[in-house]
Amino acid sequence: MTTQPTCKRGCRLVPLLPELWLCDHSAYGRMVDLKGAVTEGRRMLAAAGGYEVLRRQLDEDAAKRKQARKDAHAEGVERVSRKVREG
Repeated sequence: MTTQPTCKRGCRLVPLLPELWLCDHSAYGRMVDLKGAVTEGRRMLAAAGGYEVLRRQLDEDAAKRKQARKDAHAEGVERVSRKVREG
């Protein structure tokens, strides 16, 4: 898992593209130096509903993945326990 970059103010940057991460007042990634990339990225961010909406969706997706991992682990433990009991 990759670490999530944060800006100087502590905001979590959201990935618009693998090489362009944005928050309301900062940008990160290789594409930052390309002319117009940040402007176009901010336009894409606004079209997606804004920073807060996209960040909330990413947080919800991460929580779902975490719960799925926990469920899969619990299911695996139960399956092994059942096999051990059955002998």
